Parts: sequence; structure tokens; C-alpha cells
Amino acid sequence: MSYSVLSELEACPRRWALGSAKYANIGGEYGYPPAWNHSVIEGRVVHLSLQRITRALVDSGCNSITDAGAVSTLRDLGGFSKAVRESSKKVLESYEKNPRVEFSFEKLKQHLLTRIPDLRTQVQRQLSRIRPITRTSSKLKSEFNHKDRKDHSRTQLGYGSYPEVEIRSVEIGWRGFVDLLSLIDTECEIREFKTGVPKEEHEFQIRVYATLWARDRELNPAGKIANRLVLSYNETEIEVPSPSEIEISQLEDELRSRTTEVIRSLESDPPEARPKLTNCKYCQVRHLCGEYWHMHLTQTNTHEWRKEFGDVQIRLSHQSGPSSWRGVVESGSGLVVGGPILLQTSHHRLEPKANNHLRVLNVHLSFPEEETGEEQPATVIATMGLYSEVFLL
Repeated sequence: MSYSVLSELEACPRRWALGSAKYANIGGEYGYPPAWNHSVIEGRVVHLSLQRITRALVDSGCNSITDAGAVSTLRDLGGFSKAVRESSKKVLESYEKNPRVEFSFEKLKQHLLTRIPDLRTQVQRQLSRIRPITRTSSKLKSEFNHKDRKDHSRTQLGYGSYPEVEIRSVEIGWRGFVDLLSLIDTECEIREFKTGVPKEEHEFQIRVYATLWARDRELNPAGKIANRLVLSYNETEIEVPSPSEIEISQLEDELRSRTTEVIRSLESDPPEARPKLTNCKYCQVRHLCGEYWHMHLTQTNTHEWRKEFGDVQIRLSHQSGPSSWRGVVESGSGLVVGGPILLQTSHHRLEPKANNHLRVLNVHLSFPEEETGEEQPATVIATMGLYSEVFLL
């Protein structure tokens, strides 16, 4: 179990199940391909860049980004911009064969590349706050802390800084990855880099990491407590109170209890769906969830649900033009079920047929200001854009 998995399961067991299942017709691997999400992707780029640069600073014995040796270290990496570009390239590689972004991949890639100067600034700002600690043991290299390392290399950590270190508690059955763990004789700091805005759940997450660190019998056999917890954001950093031994024990009990509860939520077949706007808005697999589309049918006031961008399920009737189809709304965000809709599909390789049922995500919706009459509502125009997706039922 991990913090991210617990959060997903508590929010919606069905979402986690659909996102983690194996799909034979899209590669036969576990996990549904993710859609493109700029904030998630940019966050991954910043995190990878921070890992790469911090690891180099630690290995070269630099105690800050302003050290004299840091200049040559950064020069060896090609500078901040190159480090960010290489991290962007690595993140993009994971999307190259993704069928959900195949058509728009090049345009999305170019947009990400235009963001490199701003991402570089974020990386520089985060690095300006850290003070890496040189390792006391020459055997403890940064590669030791890579996610793909072998289990036999999990031994007690000496003094120093460790980027992206995995911590585990066998007793609790949990693990986590700390962005930067720093150890000296009088202090143990856990630092998490965050690219979004401060949230209350971030504080709980880092307290969970403090608990796992205290109970990691391999890396921390003495049970040393982390006495400094830092959430580092783009504009600021927040120090979270470190849990005492009593609070760590309480957190252990809480994690066990919540783990038992979420595992129980997976026992039904299919797992429970918890459709609501806060859960479904950014769900990556909502097009696969029947409860999500049924939720729209229960809306009592369609105007309250109307948004500029939304999702719609359509039964096509006939082609209206080279890149447009007319159809009937079957379900959608603030739409009248059974009402007419015009789907504009320019720039998308879409060859539907009459009576096809489609689910379209992230489509621009233009609502008529007034209805044409009681017998026949006015036509809604749904225009697909760069971030739209269409699925044939």
C-alpha cells in the first residue's frame, strides 16, 4: 500500500480498479493508458529534473547550489535547461505509444517544450532552498536509492542526503518514495517537492512518510525519528510538525485501519463506484464507468451543470458535413437527454457511422440561449479540440 493508492481507493474503488486492470486489446499490460494532463506531466518533469540535479550535487560533495563546485557540476549536466529538456524527453517517451494521445502527440509535445523556461525557473527556485549533505560513506552512492535497485542493497543509511529514497514498513505493509531524505547526527529531514498549490492532504502524506521512516527496519534500524518535515512548493515552503513516537503509533493504527477498509471496498464485483463531480472531473477512466454516465441522467437542474467544456454520450443519426455529425444526446454535462446535438470533429481521425454510440470527453459545448419550443429543444454544438477524446461503444 502507498499514499497514492490509498487516496485513489478511498475516493472511488471503481476508478482505481478500472485504472489498474489488464486490457488485452491495448497491449495486455496492467493499467489503462493515461490521458494527457499538463499539470501532471509538468510536475513529473520538475521532479525528474530535481532528482537528477540533486543526485549530481550530492555525489560531487556540493552543499548548496551556490557552492563553487556546483558550477562545474551543472556544467557537466549541460546546465539547468538541458537537465529539464532531458527530463521532458524521458517523460514524453512514456506517451509515445499511448493510443489516447497518438493523434495529438506532436502538438502536445511542442507545447511542453515551450514550457521549459518556466519549468527551469521552478527547478532553480526549489534547488535554492536545499542544502545537500555529503555522504559519510563512499559506498553509498545515489544509485543506491533508485527505484529499480535490488532489495539486497537496502542497508542502514549513513549521514548524507538521499534523493528519491524508498522507505518501507513490513509491519504496516506500506511503502513510499521520499523526494529528499537528509541525515546528520542531530537532524533527519524529509523534504517533498510539490508543483501545485498547498493542500491539507500534503501534510498528512509527509507525516505518513515520517511514520514509514521510523518503522523502516532496514534503512533505519535504530528507529530514528524525522524531526524536520518540509513541503517545498514553487513559491514557498511549509514546515510540518514532526510526529512524536506516540503520534507515530497512532498513525500506524490509522493506516492499518484505513488499509483494511479500502481492501474491503474491492471485494464486490465490480468494485463500488462513487460518482460525484469532485471525484469524476479529473477521472482518467470515466468513459468506462456506467455509473458516471448514469449520474448525468439524474440531474434535476441541467443549467447548474452546464460548463464550457464537458463530456457527452451521443447516438449518431447522420453526417451533416465533411467533419460534422448530427445525433441525439444520451447523457451529458447539463444536456437534455434526447435533445439534438451537432458534433464537429475537425482535426480528428474519426469515421463513425449512423447509429454509432460515442462517448466524447473534454468537448467544447455551445448551448443555445433560448429553446426553440417545448416539442423540440435547440441544437447543442459539441466541438472537439486538441484535448478531446472519443470512444466508440
